[in-house]
Amino acid sequence: MRDRPETSRSDDPHAVGLFGERRLLLAREDLREAVRTFEDARESAAVDPSKAARSVSSAFPAKWTVLETFDRDGTRYVLARENRPRPKSLADIPAAERSVLECAMRGLATKEIAHVLSISDATVRVLLMRSARRCQVLGRRELIAWARQGQP
Repeated sequence: MRDRPETSRSDDPHAVGLFGERRLLLAREDLREAVRTFEDARESAAVDPSKAARSVSSAFPAKWTVLETFDRDGTRYVLARENRPRPKSLADIPAAERSVLECAMRGLATKEIAHVLSISDATVRVLLMRSARRCQVLGRRELIAWARQGQP
């Protein structure tokens, strides 16, 4: 898989949509390439299992998580999820999530955060859980600890 520069931001909403579509196409292309590598490794496993393991690990290392594979009508399907890199600091989290997390770090309850930011308490919970998922931690306490320490 090849490295690509991050998509630049634009004030034109149509251009942003095109960048998103382009990113999706590139992600699909990368997944196809990884699946081909995986299939090649599976076929060569009978010959040299250690070589197959090396090529599979190079195809999927932190880029994709394979959720399921199945065959239907002679076609192999792979269901995979793209892994996002873990943010290095609080500055790498989107602004809405960051503002909610900063309030939580000050010790405010969910409803208090909602009142301060003029959003619903459900939105506060969603933004906190998105941040937790993005930072690869399990819940509000671990997320706050991660934010205070930079990383857990």
